[in-house]
Amino acid sequence: MKNTENNIRISIKKNWANNKSPEFLLFPKNYNIIKTTKEEDLIEWKWSSREQPKKITIQFVNKDPRDTKVVNGKVVEDLSILIEDIVVGGISLATIKDKFGIYKTEEGKILKTYGYMGFNGMYTFKFRYNPLYMKTLCFMLK
Repeated sequence: MKNTENNIRISIKKNWANNKSPEFLLFPKNYNIIKTTKEEDLIEWKWSSREQPKKITIQFVNKDPRDTKVVNGKVVEDLSILIEDIVVGGISLATIKDKFGIYKTEEGKILKTYGYMGFNGMYTFKFRYNPLYMKTLCFMLK
């Protein structure tokens, strides 16, 4: 069994548009790319016992207004990324992403998107507590 106690894994789905791949930056920079395909990236941070990152930021950087294709009032193609899952110490926080994460666009708007990034900007996740406590607290406060 693999030790997941001291790691954070983020699964990111990439939505291409106009034959263009979405590009993003990750902070802090001490991560490993576990898997990368045209459609998805799996990124991991590892740390020693008392050095867990206090926050992780994903910055979407290459969206252009022409990267959204609308037909008959419906979006049919959109350059974007979707943060599908965040696993901290083996505990998935996918259902509570917007409880401990903030997505702020380049224009300064704060959006509640549950991991979807359709505009250039930063999604910052803060890890203040043990992940099990974070998840339990979010369900209790519903």
